[in-house]
Amino acid sequence: MSESQSQGRTRWRVGGGRSKARPAPVETGQVVAGGCDHPGCESPEAFGCAYRDRRGIECHRAGCAAHLRRVEGRPYCLRHASVAEVLALAAQRGTAFMPPDLDNRIATLVLTVGRGLDAGVVERLERMRGTHQHVINDQAIRYNRADRVRGGQGSWDRSWALAGSTGHVVRITVRVEESHPEEVQMLVGRTVVAMAVPPWMHRGADSRPAPGSPQDVSERTAFYEALLNGVDRHHQGLRAEILSPGPPA
Repeated sequence: MSESQSQGRTRWRVGGGRSKARPAPVETGQVVAGGCDHPGCESPEAFGCAYRDRRGIECHRAGCAAHLRRVEGRPYCLRHASVAEVLALAAQRGTAFMPPDLDNRIATLVLTVGRGLDAGVVERLERMRGTHQHVINDQAIRYNRADRVRGGQGSWDRSWALAGSTGHVVRITVRVEESHPEEVQMLVGRTVVAMAVPPWMHRGADSRPAPGSPQDVSERTAFYEALLNGVDRHHQGLRAEILSPGPPA
């Protein structure tokens, strides 16, 4: 083995020979001396996270086999594994974008919320679906820059749609804007029908309920229902507008 220094951590590469400072990530990962970074984990064997953002800044977290995930064959810390999933899916869909900044969690937030809403949104679109219409469940996360010329802040979106022979009939979108990175918006078309902050975002790490606990499940369910209720209210309003009689002639 050979030793190199990176951000104060000793890194070891299997196979001998001189190791350059954090080379491009490889599929087998890079063994890291010092053990796993996960709180409470005492595993002595760990791998460096392969994430590198659009500026070339690399993540220096390390995880053991239980505290990292592999995406496209590469190891990522639990924080960046979801971002790597977003990037891989975007590349598959032809909507690739540069890796978000190291501390940007918006793409991961949209991915998490989209998964939590998926069944409820699809169920509603199926109820709305008419003859010769079909549901489009686009799982890709897209980055939309507000002003490409002036470089204004943009948003991260995940969408579902009801489509017919003439195009999209209804589009439902989960959006988080870079200017409000903790606020989740629910849109029908271009109309914002609900906004909410996820319960796990406004709690400190010490006060969050354990993942999967009754309190955690209850809070997440209430959050998702608040967003879906916005879609229901909007749809009911449109139906009432269509069914209500016009003014007398």
